[in-house]
Amino acid sequence: MKTEKEEAMGSFPVKVVDPNRQVVDTFYVVPPNTKVIDALKASGKTDINADEEAFLNGKPVNPDEELLPGDTVEIAKREIPVITVLPKQSGGKN
Repeated sequence: MKTEKEEAMGSFPVKVVDPNRQVVDTFYVVPPNTKVIDALKASGKTDINADEEAFLNGKPVNPDEELLPGDTVEIAKREIPVITVLPKQSGGKN
């Protein structure tokens, strides 16, 4: 069951970006208010722990912080790619 808020906001894609800002993959569509840690785990990065340092929009953030469209997430471990949450596209195939 979706709440009215979720229904109104829909979902948005999350893109994986390497440190050179090259898009690697669009791997997951997350609903608004998905936690940073949950979005990362859904990407297949299951080795991420909640105590790892994360950055939201360039500032340190708790991995339990909720994502909104337009947010960019990066985990301190360098092998973890940057994740950018894109605003939902109007129209298109989705």
